[in-house]
Amino acid sequence: MLIRNQGAVDAAKKMIRAGQASCAVILEDRIVEVRQATGIAPIVELYEAGMLKGAVIVDKIVGRAAAFVMALGGAAACYGLTVSAGAVAYLRDCGIAVQYDLCAHQIINRRGDGLCPMEDAVKDIKDAAEAYVAIKSRMAELVSQKRR
Repeated sequence: MLIRNQGAVDAAKKMIRAGQASCAVILEDRIVEVRQATGIAPIVELYEAGMLKGAVIVDKIVGRAAAFVMALGGAAACYGLTVSAGAVAYLRDCGIAVQYDLCAHQIINRRGDGLCPMEDAVKDIKDAAEAYVAIKSRMAELVSQKRR
């Protein structure tokens, strides 16, 4: 299945590549929300705001953790500049259309020396609701570590 709304997807990709956004939500052929933040935070915020239902999500990096959140939120499709192979498989299993520029074996952390902490949090999880709890827990843990 191909992602529709190609003009809006192209505009969102251009914004992300220009550093003007990290994530965009497309509904009815137009960008309705843009977020600029690192990591999985934008997808979690959009999920908690109820903005993923039926949407095409364009994101800079999509790993399994983000895929779980998109599925929970009822996203219709996902376009990732970089997507992990695990995210592609999960999204397709959920019936969510997915396209990407680059498919990586896994998403690595910002230091480049290991697995992304969100991917690590969900590596042994198959259920989206369980994954969400693990994601929120890891996010809180990382915020706590930064405050020290």
